[in-house]
Amino acid sequence: MAHLLAFFQFLFLFLDVGSAGPLLPCPWGLAPRPYLPERHQCGADGHRRRRRGWGGLLRKKEDSTGFLKSSFVGAITLGTPPQDFRVIFDTGSANLWVPSASCEHAGDKTCLKKKNRYNSSLSSTFEEIGSKFVIKYGSGALYGYLSKETIGLGEELTVPGQVFAEATDDPDGVFALTDFDGIFGLGYSGIAMHDVTPILYNMKRQQLVPRKAFSMYVHKIKGSSYGRVFWGGSNRAYYHPPLTYVNVLTKGYFNVTMDQIEIAGHDEPFCMDNCYAIVDSGTSLIGGPKPIIRRINKLLGAESAEYGEYMVDCKAVPVLPDVEITFGGKTFGLNSGQYILRVKNEDGEWVCLTAFMALDLSGANILNWVIGDIFLAHFYVEYDLDSHKVGFAYKKDPA
Repeated sequence: MAHLLAFFQFLFLFLDVGSAGPLLPCPWGLAPRPYLPERHQCGADGHRRRRRGWGGLLRKKEDSTGFLKSSFVGAITLGTPPQDFRVIFDTGSANLWVPSASCEHAGDKTCLKKKNRYNSSLSSTFEEIGSKFVIKYGSGALYGYLSKETIGLGEELTVPGQVFAEATDDPDGVFALTDFDGIFGLGYSGIAMHDVTPILYNMKRQQLVPRKAFSMYVHKIKGSSYGRVFWGGSNRAYYHPPLTYVNVLTKGYFNVTMDQIEIAGHDEPFCMDNCYAIVDSGTSLIGGPKPIIRRINKLLGAESAEYGEYMVDCKAVPVLPDVEITFGGKTFGLNSGQYILRVKNEDGEWVCLTAFMALDLSGANILNWVIGDIFLAHFYVEYDLDSHKVGFAYKKDPA
C-alpha cells in the first residue's frame, strides 16, 4: 500500500532518571555496543564489567535491573491478532527481539517469564524461519531463533513479513528484571546481526514511508514524560525549524562530527579539532575522553566518587552553568536541571551526579564521544538513513 502521509506518528513513554528512584549502574547501552571496549560493556550481573559501576550509589534491591531508567520505551504489537510488547527504541542496534513463549528452561530469569512473551501458535501471520539468533554482551549472551511476523506500530501502520528474534534464553538474567520486554533496533543494516533486514528498510521497500527516516520527540509535563516517533521523516509542529543536519560518517551507527562542547562562561573549548560522536538512544549518559570529562566535571565543581561517577552538592545545582554542544555550527545547550541526575544512594539519601562519564576508547577508530538520552530527550532529533544525516533542532512543545 502506498503511503498516504509524509510520516506516521507513534506514541512512546520516556522513562526518566529523575522520577525512577535509585540510579542503576549500566549507562552505556541496553543492547551490546561493539564500538565500546569490553571493559565498558554490561556483565552478567547487569553491571559494567570489572568494576561494579556506580555500585556505591545503588540500593541493593532484588528488582535492580542494571540499567539507567532513562529510555525511549514504546508499545508495539506482533502477530494477528496482535500481541502487545514494550520495547526500547534503540538507534545503537538494528535487530528487533522480544521474549518467546517457547522457552524450554525452567528458570524465570533465563526464560524471561515475567515479560510479555510472543506465542506463535496464536498468530495467523506467523512464518517459521528457525535460524539460531544470538546477541553477545559483556560476559554473556541472549539466545533465540528467527521468525517472521506482522509488526504493528500504533493504529496507522503495520509492517508485514518482518524478521525478528524470539528470545528463549537469557542465561545471565540481565534482561529478566528490566521494565521493557525487548529491543527495537533502528540502526543501519550494516550492524544488524545475522543479516536481518531492519524494519525501517522494510517500511521503505513496502512503500509504507517515503524514506528510511524517523524522528523522536519527548515532552515532559507534570512530572512525567511521553514522546512520539515520526516514521518517514519529521513533523514541523514539534520543533523550531530548521533542522541542523550533520553527515553520518560511517553507515552503521549514527556516527557524526561534533563541532564543540563547552561550559558557558568558561573560555575553554574541549574540541580543539572536530570531535566525533555516536548519537545513541540506547545509551543514557554522555561519554567522552577521560581527561576532558575530568576537566568538565572539575569546572562544574563535581568530585570523583569511588566507581567513576562524579558528584556535586545538590544545593549548588541551580547555579551551575549550561553545557553547550555544537553540531553543524548550531549550539544546543543543556541547563543544570537537565544534565544533573538526582538519585538516592544505598542509604536512601538524595545525591546529585553529573551526566558526564569517562570512556577509555583507545583503539576505537575515530569515536571519542557517545551522546545519549540525557541530551537527546531535550531536543528534536531526526535520523535519515537515506540521506545519511542526523538533524537536530530545539523542540516545540504542544500548547
